[in-house]
Amino acid sequence: MTLKQLLVGQSGVIKTLTNNTQFNDRLKALGVKKDNIVEIIRQAKFDGPFHLKIGTTEFMLRSDIAAQIDIEIITPKAA
Repeated sequence: MTLKQLLVGQSGVIKTLTNNTQFNDRLKALGVKKDNIVEIIRQAKFDGPFHLKIGTTEFMLRSDIAAQIDIEIITPKAA
């Protein structure tokens, strides 16, 4: 599953980044690293950018980049 497929409010563990190593360095500087947990806060309309949260850092990421990042969805614990 890719980061782009997550729904607002869902979280996932990052498994792989993009194929572009230079861009991956920029992502890593934001905290987008393998095995980090990322949460979708919101997404703009018309396939717009995603508002993401990793730890205490919030940032925006284009949807075409989000489609290249593989994640494993985190299933919420039952109450």
